Amino acid sequence: MIISGSHYLVEISYNDLGLYISLHSIEGAHKSVMQDITNPERVKQILTAFNNDFEMLARHIKLHKNSIRIRRPEYAEMSNLRSI
Repeated sequence: MIISGSHYLVEISYNDLGLYISLHSIEGAHKSVMQDITNPERVKQILTAFNNDFEMLARHIKLHKNSIRIRRPEYAEMSNLRSI
């Protein structure tokens, strides 16, 4: 996935302790970056905002000063989701 102009392998995992995001540079010129979100309320807000869609979450990841940032999903994008 291209994030902030560079290619990264994105790993996102979730368990009872938190949400974990890792970016591993494919180009080799950049280092890996990891983010642990262990605040249960914040984790719930993120997962709810993305309807537990980790692929959509990955598309909203940006790097800012070697720190992972998650952009909020757009309402139009959320309205395109189908209910199961």
